[in-house]
Amino acid sequence: MTLIGVNTNKIGEDLSIGVGLAVVFILLNMMSPIASIGIPRLPMAAEWEQFGTVALLAPLAEEVIFRGVALAVFTLIFMAIVKDKWTSIALAIVVVSIIFSVFHYTAYGGSFTSMSAAFVGAFSFSVLACIIALWRKSLVSPIILHSLFNTYLYIRLYSLIMLG
Repeated sequence: MTLIGVNTNKIGEDLSIGVGLAVVFILLNMMSPIASIGIPRLPMAAEWEQFGTVALLAPLAEEVIFRGVALAVFTLIFMAIVKDKWTSIALAIVVVSIIFSVFHYTAYGGSFTSMSAAFVGAFSFSVLACIIALWRKSLVSPIILHSLFNTYLYIRLYSLIMLG
């Protein structure tokens, strides 16, 4: 049974894939931390509110918006124009990933170099999340991947601030 982007018949597989890919993405980020996706700055929020937003709310909302709605809409738009399924899907993935990257681009306030790296990191992350969502026909894996990766980024950022 499928319920709002969740195929309940394969939830265990989706969870495992999300966790596994999060571990891979975190390890890649540790090797090249400049290629990250950025987390929002919430200076007025308490730490638990920041963590809840970054680790839970943002990944859920962003995956529903970008991989759940935007990916489907752009695929349909390109299908009407191009008339080829795989070309339409590829174009939709690129457009959604560019939009996702621009959305996250503003999370970085540093230099042009760090902002450009953030754009590339967010774009790569989005392409992977789109492919997973299409492959699994579910948003569970991308949400888990996004949530765990944001949790890692939050802990890394928080530890840098505390150790400072």
